[in-house]
Amino acid sequence: MSAFLARSNLFSLFIASALLLLPEGINAVAIRRATSSSYTCTEAYVPITATAQNIRFDATAPKTQLELAAIISASVAVNSNFTTDTIDKKNPNQTISGTWKLYTKRCIPKKWNGNVQVLVHGIAASHSYFEYPQNKTISYLDVAASGGNAVVNYDRLGVGESDHPDGINVVQSALDIEMLHQLVGYLKKRPHALTGVVMSKYPNDFTRAILTGFSPTTENNGVAGTYSFSPAIASQQNPQLFGRYNNDSSYVVTESSTHDLYSFFDGPPGVHYSADVFNNFVATKGAWTYGQQLTKDMLAGYFPAGSYTGDILVVTGEHDLPGCGGNCYQGTNGASVLTESGAFFPNAKSIATYIPANTAHAVFQHYTAPAVFGVINSWLNGAILCSNIFWSSSVGHLWFIMSCMDWIWSTVML
Repeated sequence: MSAFLARSNLFSLFIASALLLLPEGINAVAIRRATSSSYTCTEAYVPITATAQNIRFDATAPKTQLELAAIISASVAVNSNFTTDTIDKKNPNQTISGTWKLYTKRCIPKKWNGNVQVLVHGIAASHSYFEYPQNKTISYLDVAASGGNAVVNYDRLGVGESDHPDGINVVQSALDIEMLHQLVGYLKKRPHALTGVVMSKYPNDFTRAILTGFSPTTENNGVAGTYSFSPAIASQQNPQLFGRYNNDSSYVVTESSTHDLYSFFDGPPGVHYSADVFNNFVATKGAWTYGQQLTKDMLAGYFPAGSYTGDILVVTGEHDLPGCGGNCYQGTNGASVLTESGAFFPNAKSIATYIPANTAHAVFQHYTAPAVFGVINSWLNGAILCSNIFWSSSVGHLWFIMSCMDWIWSTVML
């Protein structure tokens, strides 16, 4: 056992070194650096080259909000063929290749514990989802870095300070997967695909998984989630915040703070979460694309992930609207629907679940966040000697912790 740990720690040290050298190694451009008492954070733009097999859509971006609303309504209707009908009939597939800039923030602790975490936000959010400097007890980046973990946080392609290519035929779910694959490949210095489909496509990459904002109950959840988001053209919804999209109507956001509350929070501000946290979420939210909206359901083809044989922890808020339709106890006789997660991972070694009360989809923005962090850390520490990675689904958040040659992934079912 001691020999294994020694070899594992050496490999983890290699990962940390890769983080420290990341900007120089891949021609990244450092833009800001800040040092606290326990860790140093560097922000940089990292060029990532990726190739993906995308769907070719014979469509143009909606020009008005009413046009977008009609498209969304048609796409989520029961038995709708809208997405299929939108695909180019002559050339339905296309290979997308390019190099795009990703905004990254790397935090290196002064007393490193051997773990590296890569945090990946979901749609309608940005890298800021994991950061709340006003109260570091509910800022996951600060909690992780203060605990001795090296952390990499970033904006996905099309979001925030990262590049914003075409939002119909370029920024789709398949390219999301490959961008993450390439980014993490730099950290591990060997090829790994890490996305919501990895546990199915690459089952041997990971030994443990934590799913946040996930539910196996899908009936009506997609409709509820989509309408609670009420997508709006980003540059029209908030020109000041989303002016960077230069009137590109293929990028959309939640229509208002009311819809942010519907989708992510439990009850009114001040009851189960603070008004300041809510306002910060609204001010730092991110956009997603028309192409992602059209290709989100295609990820379902990778499940069930029958080849995955590791351990799983599911953490979803009691009142998660996109995940559980607002009630995660809608099973028979009030049972938790999370217990049905085994259908997605039929050969998993074990599946544990945790439902924080008075919590919705934004698990880390509620007053229960410190307790959630505690459950996650306790499960990891009790289940395995060396840390792994988190998985989150629905419009949730992708997380990764890599250490000791073990990887656990987290994904986004958009």
